[in-house]
Amino acid sequence: MSWDSYLDNLCAQSNNSEGIAAVKRAGIYSLDGGKSWTSDGHPHGLVIFPKESQKIANVMKSGDFSDFKENGIVLENKHYFFISEFRYDKGVIGRLEGEGVVLITSSISAIIICHLDEENAHRLKDGVRAVFAISDYLKSCGM
Repeated sequence: MSWDSYLDNLCAQSNNSEGIAAVKRAGIYSLDGGKSWTSDGHPHGLVIFPKESQKIANVMKSGDFSDFKENGIVLENKHYFFISEFRYDKGVIGRLEGEGVVLITSSISAIIICHLDEENAHRLKDGVRAVFAISDYLKSCGM
């Protein structure tokens, strides 16, 4: 099963009052090993290397973000600085000047990652709302 429609939904969940999405790219990966749940080449898909998604899966599964704090978050061969972890749920925020912001959270069995480009990095609230809408939905389904 492909989860591509969830990427479209995540981006749509980040729309502001004018209908402009803050999240342009996203991905859903297995919490157990980091395997992508979405198709390669999806217009809203991230292109994360397996080594990157495996590391993210390991950190998210452990709930210990010290590796991200010390070494940053690597996505698409770019090093994002760890900014913060979410206080109310398991997740992190990373930032790379000129690239934008990444938000990562997990459900019971999945990692949800979204990217806000530099132009929309200030719309963090919209991105957080979108990534948690998908995460909360997956949790409600036992996933």
